[in-house]
Amino acid sequence: MPVAGCSIDLIANGGSCFRPRKVVGPWGPSWREAHMADQSQKSRWTRRHILESAARVISETGSSTPLREIFAEIGRTSGTFYYHFPDKIALIQGIVDEAEAGLLRSTEVAEGGLELQKWVDFGLTVAYCIPRIPTLQASLRVSAEIRARRDIKTPLDAWTSRNCQYLAAARARQELQDGYYEDTDAAHGACSLESLSRIVVEHWVGAAALSDRDDCQAEKSIRDWYRIILPSLARDGVLKRLNVSPERGEQLAQNHAYFSATSISA
Repeated sequence: MPVAGCSIDLIANGGSCFRPRKVVGPWGPSWREAHMADQSQKSRWTRRHILESAARVISETGSSTPLREIFAEIGRTSGTFYYHFPDKIALIQGIVDEAEAGLLRSTEVAEGGLELQKWVDFGLTVAYCIPRIPTLQASLRVSAEIRARRDIKTPLDAWTSRNCQYLAAARARQELQDGYYEDTDAAHGACSLESLSRIVVEHWVGAAALSDRDDCQAEKSIRDWYRIILPSLARDGVLKRLNVSPERGEQLAQNHAYFSATSISA
């Protein structure tokens, strides 16, 4: 007699109507879900390992780094690499995207009563992290390459936009001196906030490109740049309240989840 719910045609044609019992115990649904979650976590870890290992090489030799050198640094087979990235361009884009998103998230925790302090904090976070976060250093390095910019969407526009937002907010709060406008005003000899923001990001790129991977020259260069520009940018009462100390960048970076102990080198 057919089991309820089975197809008569299936049975007539010699098919099986066996209904397996629900599997319980170590091989049941709970185990499978836990196993899949574990595999997913391992996959994410492997992808992050590939990004950071490749970034260490690319930060020194640029986007022209041969894949064989990247494989050697990663310590994984080519099959593992191609499981996560179809080619080197996709790998570099992954490095850039990681740095862009991580840096923008880091500024969400910046605190302080001044809008201009948030702008400074953005730069101090970059200064501290360039010699310590491989993906950030590699991202800035490839952003300096004209050839790489043809194939890769760099984070320069996003970082410029974030700088401009902070400066516009500071101007609205009357924290900036006169002469800085959101749009270029040649008649008044004004400086566009967008232009200033672009100059800031270009300085990050230059500082990273001109420094060795493990030294702190870029960190010092960026921090000094803010000390030089702020007296001509901030009003006197605001300038005295700004924190541009070396400890500020470290505090901002260490307090954010993105810059975890696994991402920041001592």
